[in-house]
Amino acid sequence: MRRLLLLLELMILSACSGNGEDSAGGADDSGEVSFDADADGYDDLASGGTDCDDEDATVHPGAEETWYDGVDADCDGHSDYDADGDDHDALEYDGDDCDDSDPAVHPGAEETWYDGVDTDCDGHSDYDADGDDHDALEHDGDDCDDSDPAVHPGAEETWYDGVDADCDGTSDYDADGDGHDALEHDGDDCDDQDSAVAINCEESAYPLDYYAPAGSAHEVPEISSNLSGITWNPSTGTYMAVLDSNRRLHEFDATFSELREIELQNVEHTDTEDLVYLGSDGADHEYAIVAEDGTMVIGTIPDDGSTTLDLAEFQLVTYAPEPDSRNQGGEGVAYDAATETFWVCVEKNPMTIYTFNRPEMATDISYESGLAVTEPFDAEAALGSDISDISSCYYDERTGRLLVLSHEASMVLDVAFDGTVLTRLEVDITTDGQNKPEGLALNDDQELALVGEPNNVRIYSYSGP
Repeated sequence: MRRLLLLLELMILSACSGNGEDSAGGADDSGEVSFDADADGYDDLASGGTDCDDEDATVHPGAEETWYDGVDADCDGHSDYDADGDDHDALEYDGDDCDDSDPAVHPGAEETWYDGVDTDCDGHSDYDADGDDHDALEHDGDDCDDSDPAVHPGAEETWYDGVDADCDGTSDYDADGDGHDALEHDGDDCDDQDSAVAINCEESAYPLDYYAPAGSAHEVPEISSNLSGITWNPSTGTYMAVLDSNRRLHEFDATFSELREIELQNVEHTDTEDLVYLGSDGADHEYAIVAEDGTMVIGTIPDDGSTTLDLAEFQLVTYAPEPDSRNQGGEGVAYDAATETFWVCVEKNPMTIYTFNRPEMATDISYESGLAVTEPFDAEAALGSDISDISSCYYDERTGRLLVLSHEASMVLDVAFDGTVLTRLEVDITTDGQNKPEGLALNDDQELALVGEPNNVRIYSYSGP
């Protein structure tokens, strides 16, 4: 029995001895059980310790982390590809963190604009807050409003909403780009669709754009053909019209009801084209009648109901040589009573506008002997892009400019005396298929009366500023 007990004791001692490599721990030199196989001072995680790799003595809590080598050296449980600890792996290691050195930078972070940092890692410029692919103007970009994605260079401009949508730096109230805001938006441009209108509204009052037909065109029954020119007499409130080659004048009331027909006698210079009212002395009313042959006559038409007029008693003014062929001479005449200035408009080849002062004496006078005739501008060069002929002209005392009519273009031009075309009006006096405007005049109601061959009349009324 004693021997049996001794044998059991030896067997127990033998079982307790060994090399200490048991997975559940082993005894150290002191005989105590250990769970730290790599001897780094940290027990194995699987045995209740904190060492996440008990086969590598460099891996344990407190070890220095070497980022991006795939090893969680300090055993903190975080990704080795998330150096800044913001739970987003670095972009270079199949993550989405565009700056893995800054925990404030990652997808979903709140963006702080214009600090140079793409905080939310969306890949867009930090100087493009509205996301329209244009950096802010204040940060070397070209976006004049970086809070609105609809505003940037190349955007479609919506005029008059106060927004410079295309960031071109021009006023949103200057659609024609002439440097003048529209009249309707506290500017001085009376026609913001035409860059030629770039002057003060006081000077460009009554733009032609605001004229429109007051009714249909109609025929004058008392005239069969050749209705050529017209003028308004504010003293009598009547129109006086002239016929081309028919040696006739016709006086109408404001509704174009005929008052009288006047036969012209001793007409040496035929092909009368236009006439203009000059002024009144009681019942005597002065007119000038222009002919195509380079001449004009000035005289009085009494308001006595007479039906004949002797042109031999009129003053003869020769303003230009007789043209070589028809339709190349004077077609219109205009007059400024304040300065006693005439303008005679030549039809074509080339279009020409002559100007001269009214002769002081009532005797006949010529450009060859005392009449100083000049041209205010080159009419062919100035007007040629709009019209190819002049059929009449009229001095607009409201604006101090000429109204120039073209029958080929069916258009009235508002022309300054430097040749600038300010506004335009397309006109239509068609009756029976014919639209040939030949004369125009302004009445006291600011209405534009247009007449033409054979016997057409139409009134255009004004509705602007």
